[in-house]
Amino acid sequence: MLGFRHGTTGQHGFESVAQVAGGGSALSLCRPKIEIVDAPAVLNDTPGKNDRLGSGPRARLGGELLAVIQQHRHRHLKQVGMLEGDLRRDGGISVNEIEACGPGMIGRDADDLGHEGTHGRTERRDEKQHRRLRIGGQWCMQPGVGVGKLQIGGDRAARNQQEERENLGHHRTHHPPPRAGLQRRLEGPRGKIAIARTPPPCVLANMHRLQITLLSAVFSLGLVLTTAAAPRPNILFILTDDQRWDALGLGGSRHLKTPHMDRLGREGVHFRNAFCTTSLCSPSRASILSGLYAHKHGVVNNFTEYPAGFKSFPMVLQEQGYDTAYIGKWHMGENNDEPRPGFNWFVTHKGQGSYFDTEFNFNGTRREVVKGYYTHVVTGMAEEWLGRKRGDKPWCLMIGHKAPHSFYYPEPKYEKSFEGVRIPYPESAFHLEDKPEWITDRLRTWHGIYGPLFDWRKQFPDDSPEAVKDFEAMTRAYWGTLLSVDDSVGHLYQLLQQRGELDNTVIVFMADNGILNGEHGMVDKRTMHEPSIRIPLLVRYPGLTPPDQPRVIDQQVLTLDMAPSLLELCGAPALPDVHGKSWVKLVKSGDPDWRKSWLYHYNYEKQFPYTPNVRGVRTESWKYVHYPHGDGSPDRHKAELYNVEFDPEERHNLIDNPKYAGIVAELKVELNRLMTEAGLPEGTDRMPLDEGIKSELPDKTIR
Repeated sequence: MLGFRHGTTGQHGFESVAQVAGGGSALSLCRPKIEIVDAPAVLNDTPGKNDRLGSGPRARLGGELLAVIQQHRHRHLKQVGMLEGDLRRDGGISVNEIEACGPGMIGRDADDLGHEGTHGRTERRDEKQHRRLRIGGQWCMQPGVGVGKLQIGGDRAARNQQEERENLGHHRTHHPPPRAGLQRRLEGPRGKIAIARTPPPCVLANMHRLQITLLSAVFSLGLVLTTAAAPRPNILFILTDDQRWDALGLGGSRHLKTPHMDRLGREGVHFRNAFCTTSLCSPSRASILSGLYAHKHGVVNNFTEYPAGFKSFPMVLQEQGYDTAYIGKWHMGENNDEPRPGFNWFVTHKGQGSYFDTEFNFNGTRREVVKGYYTHVVTGMAEEWLGRKRGDKPWCLMIGHKAPHSFYYPEPKYEKSFEGVRIPYPESAFHLEDKPEWITDRLRTWHGIYGPLFDWRKQFPDDSPEAVKDFEAMTRAYWGTLLSVDDSVGHLYQLLQQRGELDNTVIVFMADNGILNGEHGMVDKRTMHEPSIRIPLLVRYPGLTPPDQPRVIDQQVLTLDMAPSLLELCGAPALPDVHGKSWVKLVKSGDPDWRKSWLYHYNYEKQFPYTPNVRGVRTESWKYVHYPHGDGSPDRHKAELYNVEFDPEERHNLIDNPKYAGIVAELKVELNRLMTEAGLPEGTDRMPLDEGIKSELPDKTIR
């Protein structure tokens, strides 16, 4: 039920004031009317009376319809999410498209607006077997903003073309522009809207043959008219490398302040329980692109190319007319920096790249060492690409940051940002009695807290208390690299705002995987412990949730879910047979069928012999992990069982407690079910032979 109050109608068919429930305030609006001779109707203000109004011709307001979420005395206005059905009223006609907030206002402050601009224009053209009446310009609001498009389906819109043109001419002759001075500036999914208190003249002045009232979508901080046929959204996908879920302000960091990252979550969706399905750069990136587990797409280590036979979501978008680009760290194919399928513009480098002065390959045309700090270099490249002319084509830009991957080197201005912060080893590093022995064996290796700490400790192994200073220096540097990423996010946000594209762009901020920072005595990733697998995931897009109605999603979402979700948001065809699932419904209205468990998959690497083969299952409450040897023989490492609901730091391995034998049995069954569902039935899971934890350092060229 939608309720609104009618105001007084002026001689030109406009209501000068509409009283909108909420806080006792009134917004000054002008509501255009199109009169229907055959069956005029008025919506009833009484609650419960307007759920379905009549069965005759229908008035449809498509797309996202937003209304105030509140109660005011006896009148009830409630959110109507995606109104894909019909808003029915007696004698109505089909309103196919309503679009508000013209380009003049986007990215501009109210004070910047003057009297410039023309009033409305009309044009007609055939489209999809019905006539379109386009009413452009500033006919309902202050100059610089207006209703850009109104489609009225059926032959009614085609009547009296000449009369409408004459009416428009009469309007332009007799009605001067409204006075300057905006009374209120509001924001919403389609951008900023300024509303004048004095009703401006309207181009539909004498359209006495039609009458419907355009429903103004009102919410607590703004007023927006949205469209069922809105432009396809752009995508800005910002991917960091090895960023933990808590390495940002919104994730709970006590010391690392990231206001620009946080803003994406506070104006969009914060997926509080997002995970990678393989905690390793290349496999995780391939899963993001494809929606598939690593065993299916085949990128099971950091040295394998994304297979030519597998599509990615950028490939689909490219086929759908999107202008696509990738800039930054690709890292699928260690020594290959050539362009990859699915991107019209591709700039990357070999291997890990460097924090300073990296050599980039520019779309296969030239290689050049670009001076400067990596984060700012790729941000500048992104800005340059966004500034290219592409007409009305939507775009998809992926930015692959090096940060905060080891080795950690902040830019000079952030080198000492955390100098006064004391950072001890985590307590869990000293309680390994119930953990598998391989974790203790790892303490003095490349991936242990007593090892070289990614070159921050020169003399190793060192388990002395004084050596914690090296661990502190490493962690401070890790945080410092993320301050630059936060600056980049803020710059890109502002750039989109200035370009008028902010509210029609899906901004994704996420990491490929997390990282252990001393937990259980380990650094790096690869394992299935929480810091290794849990990642930040923020999505800002008003078409998903309005900026003043941010959402926090607690359900478990995966890297596998990105491809199907983004394709759905763009209205593009889905990738076939993916393991992931779109979270669009989950965000908008909830999804009772959302997953309750998922599979983790990692294969032993000879180049980094510090982690066994890992297979595990995580539910909302439990985690079971075991370590296959690789030859079908019984496991040679102790398994792990954690109640992550009550023991999120995984301090207590319950695998040997007979009290939980039933839980273990259930989780083994669930793990087998998930593996079968993912195409790994019993006896088909191929993996390398576990050669044990080794002390040698990895080759310098692949660190």
